Amino acid sequence: MDKIAEYFNATPTQLFGTSKEIELEKSVLESNEYSDKVSEILKAVKYIEHFLHTDGQYLEDLLYLTRGNQLYTEDGKELYIDPTSQKRTLHNQYEPGFIVARDKSPLELLIENKELFDK
Repeated sequence: MDKIAEYFNATPTQLFGTSKEIELEKSVLESNEYSDKVSEILKAVKYIEHFLHTDGQYLEDLLYLTRGNQLYTEDGKELYIDPTSQKRTLHNQYEPGFIVARDKSPLELLIENKELFDK
């Protein structure tokens, strides 16, 4: 029976079982696959939590270098940009899809002024 199942790339239950047995086997296999995925997600979450706890400052430093200061209106309201807009117009009202408006990052400023360092 196992050789026949192997030839057809199926389990013996899939070939010779009743419909209830086939569904039971299928649900067990799917639950195992689900458990494996959940286990991987939980491992990743623990890894991220550990990284943030032990090396979180590196992340903060990286964000500082790659993200400019957030922009605000004169009265302190946050400004947003529609990333699909060619003009990159600033908006003081959030709409779905808008992103926070920011100054140039320290890294962008360094790249723009690299010729000053080449001298």
